[in-house]
Amino acid sequence: MNTLRKLFCVLTAVVLAAFALPSSAADKLFSVNISVTGPDGKDTSGVIVPGKTSMVLVDFTNRTPLGTTNSVINQVQVTFPLPGDLGLLYNNMTALSKTVNNGSCPAAPAPSPNDPAPSHNTSINLNNITGVKIGGHYCLYLEVQSGDSTCTTTTWQTYAGTGGGNGTPFLDYTTRDPSGVSIGLTADGCDGTLDCGQNAGAVTRGANWGNQTGTCTAKIDYDFNFDPTGQSATSFITLKNGQNFTVEYSLLWNKVLLSSVDDDGDGVPDFHPLVSYQIANPVQNYPNNFDYVPAPACLSGPDILAQGFDPNAVMPMFPNVFPYNKPDVPGGPNVPAQYKTGVQAKMCLAQLGWVSLPGGYVQEKAVVIDQSDSFTWP
Repeated sequence: MNTLRKLFCVLTAVVLAAFALPSSAADKLFSVNISVTGPDGKDTSGVIVPGKTSMVLVDFTNRTPLGTTNSVINQVQVTFPLPGDLGLLYNNMTALSKTVNNGSCPAAPAPSPNDPAPSHNTSINLNNITGVKIGGHYCLYLEVQSGDSTCTTTTWQTYAGTGGGNGTPFLDYTTRDPSGVSIGLTADGCDGTLDCGQNAGAVTRGANWGNQTGTCTAKIDYDFNFDPTGQSATSFITLKNGQNFTVEYSLLWNKVLLSSVDDDGDGVPDFHPLVSYQIANPVQNYPNNFDYVPAPACLSGPDILAQGFDPNAVMPMFPNVFPYNKPDVPGGPNVPAQYKTGVQAKMCLAQLGWVSLPGGYVQEKAVVIDQSDSFTWP
C-alpha cells in the first residue's frame, strides 16, 4: 500500500506540473536590442564615443506567444544608469520614434548638428503609445552624449507594459525576470571597437593569446588616449568580452631638446619608456615607487601582428635585474607581483628610437605590443 501511495503521489505531482505548464504561455514577453549610430551615420557596434553625439535605437519587440490575451504593449520605459554629469545625456527624438507592427525598426540615422543640447534627465516613460502587437516593435530613437571619460559598460534598464494606471508588466523574453526589467548594454566612453586583424589608425589588433590563440570570439571595445607632450601617460583600456587580446600601437611624442633627455652627457638620448598594467590608477614616481617599471624588449619586432605570429611567444620574462628582482621590504615600496623576475610581461617594446631634428631637437618614437589594460610613459 505504501508503494501505491508513493506512486499515486508521484503521478499527482506530474499531473499538477502538466496543468501548471500552460500558465507560462500566458506570460507577456518582450526583448530589447540597443544599437548605436555614430556622427558619420555608421553603426558603432554599440559604442557611444565621448565628445560626440550618437543616435541610439532602443528596439522593443513584443515576444508574447500567440493567443495570449491583452498582449499589446502600450507603455515603454528606459532608465539610465547614472544621474547627472557622469551619466548619459539624451534627446528623445519624438518625431522619429514610432510603433512598427509590420516589419522592423528602421536603422537610426546620423544625429543632426542642429538639434538642441541633450538633457540631464535619467529616465523616459512613454504611456499610451500606439499599441505594439505580438511580433511588433516600438522604435525609440535618442540622441545621446557620453559623460564618461573612461571605457565602461553601461547598463540600460528597460520596461514594457500594457499601460494605464494598473498596467501589467511584460517579462524579459530570456530571463522571465518578475520585476519586468530587461537589461541592454552599450560601451560608454570608448573610442571604438577592434576585431581580430583590424587596424584603427595607430592601433592594430592581432590574434588572442593563451588558450584562445587563433580564435576571435568577439570584438573588443577600446579607449586609446595618447598625450604627445609626454606630460601624462598613454592609456589603452578595453572591454575585453572575456578575451585575451593582443594589440600593437605606434607612439610618436613631440620633439624635445637633446640636452633635456641626455642624462649622462654622452650626446645620445636616454629614452626608455615606463609601462604599467593591472593597477587601476598608477602613479609615476619611478624608482621611488613601482607602479611603473621600465618596459622590456619584445621577442619579435614591429608589425608582427599582421604576420601570423604566436602571441604567447612575443612577451619576454622579466630578467633578474633591478627593479624586477628587488626583494620585498616591510613598508615598501615593493615591486608588484606582475613585474617580478621570471614573470611573463604583458607589455613590451617592439621598437624604440628617435629622430634627430634641426636646432638640437630629437623626437622619440616607440612601438608597443600590449596584452593588458595599460599605461605607457615616455
